[in-house]
Amino acid sequence: MKIKNLFFFLLAISLIVLFSAGCNKTATTESDQKIDTLSSRTNSDAGMTEMENQFYFMATNNFNSSSDFDRVDFSKANTYFKKALQENPNNLDANLGAALTEVFGVYADAEINDAIKQWESYKPSGSVTASAFKSFYIPRGTADMRVPVSALGANFVKIIQMAKTDPPTISKMQSLLKTKFLPRIDYAMARLAVIEQHPAYEMKISGKMQGNITLTPVYMDLTEVYLLDAMLNGMKAVVSQFLVFQFELSAYTTKAVVEAVNQNNTTFFVLASDGKAQAANVKSGILTAIAKIRSAVNFLKNETDVQSDDIIKLKQGNNQGIASSDLDTVLTYLTRAEDGLKNGVTIDAKDADSDGNNYSITVNLSNFFDNPPANPKKDWLPPYTVDTSAFGDIQWHWTQQTYATFTFPDPTFGGVFPNMTNDMLKRLMYIDEEFAWRVYLYVNNYDHTSISTMTARLQVGATSYANKPYRYEYPGWFGGKEFRFFVNDQTTGTGRVFVTLNGVEKELTLSAPATVNPKHETNINANVTPAPQNLTVKLDSGYVGYPINNNVKYLKLSFALPSGYYFYSSQYRIDKDSTGTGFKPYISTYLTNEYESGTNYLAYYDVNFVSAKTYKYRIEPIYDSYTYGITGYIPNNYSNTATITTP
Repeated sequence: MKIKNLFFFLLAISLIVLFSAGCNKTATTESDQKIDTLSSRTNSDAGMTEMENQFYFMATNNFNSSSDFDRVDFSKANTYFKKALQENPNNLDANLGAALTEVFGVYADAEINDAIKQWESYKPSGSVTASAFKSFYIPRGTADMRVPVSALGANFVKIIQMAKTDPPTISKMQSLLKTKFLPRIDYAMARLAVIEQHPAYEMKISGKMQGNITLTPVYMDLTEVYLLDAMLNGMKAVVSQFLVFQFELSAYTTKAVVEAVNQNNTTFFVLASDGKAQAANVKSGILTAIAKIRSAVNFLKNETDVQSDDIIKLKQGNNQGIASSDLDTVLTYLTRAEDGLKNGVTIDAKDADSDGNNYSITVNLSNFFDNPPANPKKDWLPPYTVDTSAFGDIQWHWTQQTYATFTFPDPTFGGVFPNMTNDMLKRLMYIDEEFAWRVYLYVNNYDHTSISTMTARLQVGATSYANKPYRYEYPGWFGGKEFRFFVNDQTTGTGRVFVTLNGVEKELTLSAPATVNPKHETNINANVTPAPQNLTVKLDSGYVGYPINNNVKYLKLSFALPSGYYFYSSQYRIDKDSTGTGFKPYISTYLTNEYESGTNYLAYYDVNFVSAKTYKYRIEPIYDSYTYGITGYIPNNYSNTATITTP
C-alpha cells in the first residue's frame, strides 16, 4: 500500500471524529489520590473543542492535495487528551480523543509528511481529491460490518510493483510504517480497550461535529467503538502485511531491478527479519477485527435503551434501523470468515483448464501467516534468469523449456493450497498451452452437412490428440467449425489430421507437412465440402465476360445447390479429359453463382473445345488459394463425371 493511499485510509478513522466530539457521559474513578478528575475533565473538554474545530474546518473546506492538509493540526488536541489521561487514565472522553487524534496526527509527522509529498510530486495524477475522503463515514449499518480480507490479496501485487517503480524507496516506507504508524495504531487500540470496559458510555455528536451546526445531535455508543476498533485492527493487518517481506532496492535503474529480482537475491522480496511476527500480526489483526465486529453486533442486539437518537440502531417500529435478521446474517458471515481463515475454504473452479475440467481448490491462508516463505522468488517459482534487451527492457527467462520439466518447487505455496499438485497448477495456469505445439484447425463444409456433429483429431506418430474446448466461444464463419489441439509430450514428428463427417473419418491431404514445433502454433485451413454428384455439362452460348467479352459458344458445367442455399462459396479444381486417356487437372477457380427457375446453381464456362469431340469433366472442392498457413482437403473427393460430345 502506498503511504499516500494509507493516509487516505487513516481518514476513514479521522473523519469519524467529525461525528465523535462532545461528551454526553464521562466515566471517571477516584481510586487513586493522584487522580485529578477535575483537571482531567477540563483538559479533555479543551481537547474535544480543539478537535471539533479541526474537523469542522475539514468538513467545510476543499482539499485537493496533500499540502492542503497542512492547514489541519490535531497535535494540540492530542496534547490536551494525553495530559487529561495523565491526570485520570479512566477519563473515557480522553481515551477516545487520544485514540483518534493519535492516528490522524500521523500526517503531522515530518518524515511521513515529506514522504507523502514526494509521492504526490512523483505521480501527480494520484493527488488528493475531495471525493477521496468524503466517501468515508461513520459505521452505520451491516454494510460496514465487513472483514478487510480482500484488500490483503489485492495489495500483494501492488507492493511488488511499487517496490520497483515508486519513490521514496520502499524500505524507507516500511521503516516509517513500522516506527511511526504501527505504534500509533497500537496506542489507539489500547485507548479503545479502556472504553470497551464501560458498556454505558456514550458520546454526543453535535451538529457542528457533523459539519452542520443546524443538525440534530446523535449519540455514539459501544456499537461504533467496537467497529472503530475493528477498523484499526484491519488497518494493522494491512500495514503488517506490507512489512512481512523486505524490499531493498539500491536505485531505480534497470540494472538495480535486474539484480533485485534475481532468484538468489537476498535483499529484495525476502522474509524480513521480523517477517514471521508481522505475518502473525496479519492473522491476529483479521481475527481480532472479526471478534470486534461480532462484539458490535451483539452489543447492538442486546441494547435495551431507547435507540432513536443512536447512530446505528435496531429497527424498532417505523425507525430506519437495522433489522435483527440482518444482524444474524452478519454473525453468520463472521463465523464463516473466521472458520475460513483458521481452517481454510474450498473454491470450486468451473471450466478452469484447457480441457474444461472443474476443480475443487482448498485455500488456507493461515498456513501462509503461520509460516511465510524465506524467499518467495526461489521457494515459489520455477528456476529463471533475468537480463535486459538491447532496448533496456527487463526480460524474464524460464530455465526449463518443456512442459514436463517446468515444475514449481512447492505447488502448495507453503500450504496455502494444500491439495495443489504441479500438474493441477500448471493446468490451472494454462502452462500446457504455453509450452505446447498448438494446432488450430479451421474446417469449412460449404454444403452444411452435419456441421454440428463434425469432429476432428490430430495424430502424431501413434498418439492421437482430441480437440480442446475453447475458453471463449467463437461462432466461426459461414459453414465452418474450429478445432484446437495441444501436443505437450512430443518435440519432433509430423501431424496428421483426420475429420469425421457423417460418421465417416477421412484423413486430410495437407499442402505442407504439419511439423511438431513446441511453444509455437500451426494454422491449418481445410475444406471438407463433399463434391456434388449432380454435375452436368451442355453446349450453350452467350456473353461470357473477361477475357472473352463477346457472345460465344461454350460448354457449361453446372450443378444445382440444395434447396434454400442462395450463396455458395468455395474454390474448385476442374479436371478434364479431352483425349480419352484420363483426367488431367485443368483449372482451379471459383464457380459462378446463377439463379434459374427457382433454383440456385454454380457454373463454369469452358470455351476451349472443338467440334465432334468427346469431353469429360469432374470437379473437386479445394481450399481457397489465398488462405494463410497450411491448407487441407479430403483426397479423391470427386464429383460424378459429366460427359458431352460436341456437334
